Amino acid sequence: MSDLTGRGVVIGDPVAHSLSPVIHRAAFAACDLHYGFDALRVPEGEAGVAVERMRTERWLGMSVTMPHKRAVIEALDGLTAGAASLEAVNCVYRDGDHLVGDNTDGEGLVQALRRRHAFDPAGRRVVVIGAGGAARAVVAALAGHGAVEVAVANRTPATGRLAAARRCRRSLRRRRVVCGGTCRHRGGGPGGQRDLGGDGWARDR
Repeated sequence: MSDLTGRGVVIGDPVAHSLSPVIHRAAFAACDLHYGFDALRVPEGEAGVAVERMRTERWLGMSVTMPHKRAVIEALDGLTAGAASLEAVNCVYRDGDHLVGDNTDGEGLVQALRRRHAFDPAGRRVVVIGAGGAARAVVAALAGHGAVEVAVANRTPATGRLAAARRCRRSLRRRRVVCGGTCRHRGGGPGGQRDLGGDGWARDR
């Protein structure tokens, strides 16, 4: 790692609100590592430019937030199995000279719920609000950790169904959209899906 610059970044647009720099700098300081971490505004469509900068400027790593979680994939050398399944990346790390995309959104949330709120999703019914890259990761993680029912609430029907389809066949949607059924998971895992039926109804909150 001696040839790297000791810099990490989070890319997104907007990104000024991100707490990633504060979190990473605190972690580096706690480990007595003299690294930097900055928020870098990258307009939509320029994720590949940021990846190329990571290569040429020898950054340590990169966090990825909206709107780049899917767009960044084509510029990378590889993906972890989780990121490939979700088709979304929230961090990029180095494996030798290769840049690899990973997705820790779902697992990170589950661990935070367990440690900070003593909430174990196993055997529970859960609603996920939103259907972006992070939400898809959360749906998969909740199902993988044994949630028996997961509903996705989203403004856009097609996006909601896509997120739910990772482990559920129906999405629950509010605010002038359709409220549909959910999919039950049996046996504490992603197998054994069951369509609860019904196309839902229009609801205006």
